[in-house]
Amino acid sequence: MVNYVGIVYEDAGDAYGTDQFKKNKSPAYYIHDDGHSPDLNVQDFDEEDTRNGLDEFRNGYFEPEGDLSLSAHTSSLPTILYGVMGLYKYNSNIETASDGTKLNIHEFWIGDKFERPAFSGDFTSGDFLLKRVFGGLFDSMEWDANLNKTKIDLSMIYKTESIKQISLESYRSNFSMLKAIPLVGYDYTVQIGDENDDINTTSNCFNDFKLTIENNHQTGDDARCLGSISYGFKPNMESCNIEAEAVTKFNRRNYEFIIGAMHNEYNPNSGGWNSPAPCKEFTKKVTVKAQSCVDPDEYVLMVFPKCRITVDPIEADSNVLEATLKIKPFNTESVTLSNNMVKTTPLYIKVVTRATRVAPDIIE
Repeated sequence: MVNYVGIVYEDAGDAYGTDQFKKNKSPAYYIHDDGHSPDLNVQDFDEEDTRNGLDEFRNGYFEPEGDLSLSAHTSSLPTILYGVMGLYKYNSNIETASDGTKLNIHEFWIGDKFERPAFSGDFTSGDFLLKRVFGGLFDSMEWDANLNKTKIDLSMIYKTESIKQISLESYRSNFSMLKAIPLVGYDYTVQIGDENDDINTTSNCFNDFKLTIENNHQTGDDARCLGSISYGFKPNMESCNIEAEAVTKFNRRNYEFIIGAMHNEYNPNSGGWNSPAPCKEFTKKVTVKAQSCVDPDEYVLMVFPKCRITVDPIEADSNVLEATLKIKPFNTESVTLSNNMVKTTPLYIKVVTRATRVAPDIIE
């Protein structure tokens, strides 16, 4: 089945769930996705008596939600990260690519502003169905980079929807398809620790990296009011949870780092046994960069300024030892944006790409 998705964000000051398409706004491009499932998810009221058939029935409230699965590429990431992370700074024509075209910098971070921008979205399914959703909010993102391609799984909630029968072939003549190079496993470098750290390990030790952002929107009765079958106002966020993990092969190249995470203050030159230091935390900076060798001018940089790192139990067979590093970022560290603004954040992502502005800057 062929699926496409196009997203356009609400204007500042709009009422939640405003149809951006009626305002003559449209997505800058559409993306071919691996699957999506937006659904009104009507919650029925309890039936009074079903022993001999229905005596009474009423539709309940909408609980609209869905999933979206995409391949990651530098061209589409600004559109996704804008909705997931909430804080955004755009700088145009900052760098020049090797082919002479101008590159733009999109910077994203997470702060104390527990609100995410809402969007209107087009979702085509097969060659005849178009579903248009309003008041969309990205509730979570899972970024999964393995030795093959990078997959981004998004969960969303929204206010309401409309559906329409279309001819996909004629509908496609109205929009631009994104033509982009997906990120694959050998595009990545993963560095744990600063370059000048005594213990430092880089990407040739890792074969999987996963980032999860959960925005925890409060739906159900928390977003309802009398007089509306859909959400009466924009669902609030209770918190934002961020976790990451990296899977590494346990060999001599990264031996000191892994043992250091399990037994802090490990000294490989002591010549004796090393015991845990339970009152010491193993904290490091984590930097992840994805840069395609096909188009190295564009790249994605993720920075976790300071993280607590723990290790799952080491798994072993006769030939290989493997460990999963759990990475939990702190909320107290700062990063410097490209214009020298300093922001306190657990996670900062910079995307350098030819893609232009997604929406107005949101700066805390």
